Amino acid sequence: MKLSRESDYGLRGLVALVRRDPDRATMLADIAAAEGLPYSFLSKIFQKLAQHRILTAHRGAHRGYTLARPPGAITVREVLEAIEGPDLADRCLIWDRDCSPVRRCMLHAEVAAAGRVLAASLEKTTLADLATDPETSDRARPAAKAERETHRTAKAVREKSP
Repeated sequence: MKLSRESDYGLRGLVALVRRDPDRATMLADIAAAEGLPYSFLSKIFQKLAQHRILTAHRGAHRGYTLARPPGAITVREVLEAIEGPDLADRCLIWDRDCSPVRRCMLHAEVAAAGRVLAASLEKTTLADLATDPETSDRARPAAKAERETHRTAKAVREKSP
């Protein structure tokens, strides 16, 4: 189960949306700019997510996107399957092309159990979890980590100054 850049960008965009006002639609350009993501690529991803009823697209004066449900009700597995396809959990964890449902690789049976554990974990993890986890926070918001580093460096310089 190898994930594409599309899944990375989709999750990052969704986590950014979770951190915004849930009662107001957020324009895609704002999310793309804040997260450093390519607008046109994110647009295609968000269209898929809207088709799968993970997002709601709003038109008119208050255009943009909102989550279709609370972030605690949207699982990471649901998001990844919307982007990558419904067979995501059945894909080989080791080989991309050489393993298929018709012709399994030699290690498929051994790693299938690990794939089921991973799929179960993704089913339990929600967008709310990702948005509040400090580990994913820095990955989802690259500017946040850089900003904290800048503040730490400035503080260290001030403390060393006489």
